[in-house]
Amino acid sequence: MILFVIILGFVLRTISLNQSFWIDEATSVLTARDMSYSSIITKFAPTDFHPPLYYLLLKFWINLGGDGEVFVRLLSVFFGLLTICVVYLIGKNIQNKKTGLVSALLLATSGLHIYYSQEARMYALSTFLVSLSILFFIKIIKSDKPGDWLIFSATLPTIFLTDYMPILILPVFWIYIFIFKKESHWRKRFFYTHVPLFVSAIILLPILMSQINAGLGVKLNVPGWWNILGKTTIKELALVPTKFILGRISFDNKILYGAVTLVLTVLSGTLIFSLKKSFVKEKYYLLTGLLIIPIILVALIGLRVSVFQYFRLIFVLPVFYLLLATGVLAIKNYSKYLIIFFLAVNFLSSGYYLLNPKFHREDWRSLVGFINLHSLNTEKTATLFVVDSQMEAYKYYDAKLKGNIKAISPNNDLRKFQSIWLMRYVAEVFDPQDKTRSTLERANFYKFGEYDFNGIVVWKYIRL
Repeated sequence: MILFVIILGFVLRTISLNQSFWIDEATSVLTARDMSYSSIITKFAPTDFHPPLYYLLLKFWINLGGDGEVFVRLLSVFFGLLTICVVYLIGKNIQNKKTGLVSALLLATSGLHIYYSQEARMYALSTFLVSLSILFFIKIIKSDKPGDWLIFSATLPTIFLTDYMPILILPVFWIYIFIFKKESHWRKRFFYTHVPLFVSAIILLPILMSQINAGLGVKLNVPGWWNILGKTTIKELALVPTKFILGRISFDNKILYGAVTLVLTVLSGTLIFSLKKSFVKEKYYLLTGLLIIPIILVALIGLRVSVFQYFRLIFVLPVFYLLLATGVLAIKNYSKYLIIFFLAVNFLSSGYYLLNPKFHREDWRSLVGFINLHSLNTEKTATLFVVDSQMEAYKYYDAKLKGNIKAISPNNDLRKFQSIWLMRYVAEVFDPQDKTRSTLERANFYKFGEYDFNGIVVWKYIRL
């Protein structure tokens, strides 16, 4: 049965896998493809906001099969499928085989997990690693096998070197041990499992300090960008259960969207938090702690640093489905109907995303193709960006499509061109006073068209 779940998960994750890279994916691909392993660590990582492990792994992957959308994303698909397997094993260990199967099935059909299993970023990998650490934490509680201790210890630095936020599961383990594991020899051994994490943190410290300084520079120089990165607000908090349940979709009718979300959130919450009587106390506290405490910690950090967005919390999504599956199965008379209901929600929301291009990623591929198709004099035409750092996806597809329209920044001499495609992408953040457009129009360029490629807006200007 678990094989069927994995096959289903694979099929769902390969639908629309060839959609265009969005800008962060393009950055990942260009970094991994064009930089050496050492340069990724010493030159790129200090200016990024993530640890370097995923980029190093992606470079190895690209060297194996190229930098096309499908192959690149198959790496995340692979980690998404591994997470489904691990969730099955966690459910089997904490309850029984049926709990494992239902949990795995819900995760396999989850719209949010499908979305990030299709993205060339580190989130599928970090979610897998967190799930693996939970599995082996449960194992070392129940048994004394050296291999279990070794794997648990190895997951901790690997998580930290992949993404920073997921390491916030650690306080949950510590609290659990403080309450339920009193044996001094066991606690001492558990402490030693953290040594590789401490070593990796010391090694990564110079990069982390550079990243913090870079982040503070963004806060000072581009406050608009800092704010949209994710400050903790009521809206962002509400999006966590919303997106966990419905994925990346939304409805045009916001009242209907809110009502559906509210009903599903209340139902899911009731099933999860009424579990105490049907669960072994230690297991219940462990899983609910793993779901709630990291969210609280990230929210508290988000009050001072812009890190709070629902997708950064996807590493606790498997725990959400483990608790939901256990809650559904605890209501024996209605468990079959509840399973069908939540699977229907998942299939509908996932299908709505997968089959509706409106919910796909930014379509840079179509934009670059359109610009090249509708530019008559390529030598006198350019695409103008308000800031150089937002050119990566354009450059990737311009090279792939063998385009001839180069990307330029506002400090170029615009008088050399007869036609300009003005990118409006994040213009309100990096150019809040709209100086780039004003400069263009003062140079006798007049707007002749506006075009939208799934959130990527470009205006066509011609000089008269």
